[in-house]
Amino acid sequence: MSHCHEHDHHHHHHDGCCSHEKQECCEEESCCESKEGKHEDFAKHLLCLADEAWMELLKDKIKENILADGGAQLDQIAKVVSEGNKSRWENKMAMKKNACEYKEKIKSLFSCESGNCKK
Repeated sequence: MSHCHEHDHHHHHHDGCCSHEKQECCEEESCCESKEGKHEDFAKHLLCLADEAWMELLKDKIKENILADGGAQLDQIAKVVSEGNKSRWENKMAMKKNACEYKEKIKSLFSCESGNCKK
């Protein structure tokens, strides 16, 4: 989730005292000198959360509009990309298998079990 200070929309609330990571106010006297200060910072933190929720909802609405306008084309693109990715991984795994088989053949040629050991 992003933080309110990263967005430039019309309701922008924070003052540096509120810790977004810990979701609480700091304990330093310089920014939270009284219990009232802590409550004010918590109130600002809640406004920041409201900003973040607003941006998330806006993003969801944008996604809905994109799907409504170009959903069929997006489905086709997704299918082509998915098929291409599947083919790429199948080829990758086949190459890995071939490389392992090659290494095993070489290893067996130099092993004592093949009778190639000098005694």
